Amino acid sequence: MALIVIVDDRDTNRTIYSRLALSIGEGVRVHAFGDPCAALEWLERNRPDMIVTDYDMPQINGEEFIGRFRAMPHSSAVPIMMITVNDRRMLRLRALESGATDFLTTPIDHYEFLSRARNLLKLSKSAGTQKPDTLERPSEAQPAPAASAPEDAIAIAAAQFEAQGGETGGNALHVVEIGGPGRDSFDPDVVVAALRRQLRGDDLIARLDRRRFAVLQRNVFDAADADACARRLLALRDLGGFAALGALGGVVKVGTSPPRDEVGAPEKSAAARLREAADSARAQPEPAAEPWVFQPLIDLHSGAVVGARALNGAGLAEADDPEAVRAVLSFASALRSSGRPSFRLGLRLDMKPSASAPLALLLAPLLAATRVPPSWLDLRICAREALEHGDRAKEQAQALRALGIGLTLDLGAPGPKPLDGVDAARTLRGFAQMWRPTIQFPSGDRNAMTLAYRLGRRAEGQPPLPLLADGVASSVLLRPLLRAGVGLAQGSCFGAPFPPRDLEALLAGGRGTDGGPQPAARRA
Repeated sequence: MALIVIVDDRDTNRTIYSRLALSIGEGVRVHAFGDPCAALEWLERNRPDMIVTDYDMPQINGEEFIGRFRAMPHSSAVPIMMITVNDRRMLRLRALESGATDFLTTPIDHYEFLSRARNLLKLSKSAGTQKPDTLERPSEAQPAPAASAPEDAIAIAAAQFEAQGGETGGNALHVVEIGGPGRDSFDPDVVVAALRRQLRGDDLIARLDRRRFAVLQRNVFDAADADACARRLLALRDLGGFAALGALGGVVKVGTSPPRDEVGAPEKSAAARLREAADSARAQPEPAAEPWVFQPLIDLHSGAVVGARALNGAGLAEADDPEAVRAVLSFASALRSSGRPSFRLGLRLDMKPSASAPLALLLAPLLAATRVPPSWLDLRICAREALEHGDRAKEQAQALRALGIGLTLDLGAPGPKPLDGVDAARTLRGFAQMWRPTIQFPSGDRNAMTLAYRLGRRAEGQPPLPLLADGVASSVLLRPLLRAGVGLAQGSCFGAPFPPRDLEALLAGGRGTDGGPQPAARRA
């Protein structure tokens, strides 16, 4: 049984697409929506096998609809067909970046619609994405199933490529493998989006396992064309790898099979060539990673880089790590001496009990010695840890706030305590009123976003608290966030994290307001 979602604001189009979809075969069910926002709400609780969406819609266009859907958990393997009025190359490229899988141009050819829809459903089925229609909420989610064996994953990827027409021209197969300390903690959806930006519009991507992704490069001219694609994929490592995703100090290895030059040439099967590419990637040594990188913090109103958070191979650097503090203060001192008026440098504040002295007593002399203003430090407090260790959180936060150090209350970090209970929300509201922190939430978590708005709401006699969207993977999300009152954002759509020297050079370059680069938020 297959479930197809149709999204189009025109009644006539919805009727035509629905009838065509139902004629694909027995067991096909269709849900049609005239309002893309209503479709997104339904998709938060239900998982389809395929989505067909129009581009030109009054509420939000198809590109933004796809971007919002791809930001949802477990959406990466659902194929999406976008229907456009004409064959505009830039529109299609932007839609591909948002996560579209295939396109049709209106007026549509009914036979072409059926053929492509069947192929996309085969892709969905071969990828093993058919699951119960109703999704569990994140707090009730079951543990993820064990990854399939490597041979099974390669066979599935080969079947996906064949279903998408991978044998219609000369092609090359690449396997991208992510290693390093954070290799098991990144978001696969964001990896796919990063890979797409390095590929041509008709190239295909399939996920082999948690760390490996297969790429089918189509319409390959010769071996040099395949090598050029491999270099573009490998360039992700030179840009900081996938550090923004959790694979910090990222290691990216790319294995490439020899290109298939002619259609029907009696060469190895797609599965054999994928195994060859995977073995090639596995044989490469892992390059040394940067010990410290900085992920930019963007002001959505001005487009300026107003801060950065310090990252190492294990995640956000800890404020009680002497090496991390020295690295951050050294970088801050250099920026301060260059005449920069202000900057926010983020570290993580561990709320778990320890025998060490209060952090404010340790930081005060270091700040004085380096002449770094306390307000340049921004310490992130995990909301769940604050709930679990309430007394320590109050003690630490009040002392740091009295010193002039900024605080960020992170609603998205993992922890044992739920955030949606009445008592938890009341306690967090008390923390917010006492500390006046920035409220950080994951951009794809609607519940956390709602809680962030409640905590940041203007209190009597006080301005509203600033809101920070974390993990923003696509530029299509920036305009809705800005319209909703979110002023700060960070994530992979602004590029990979920079080594200190590169971030300093970028800030000194004078691009954007206050020396920051020109991100997609301001261009939009």
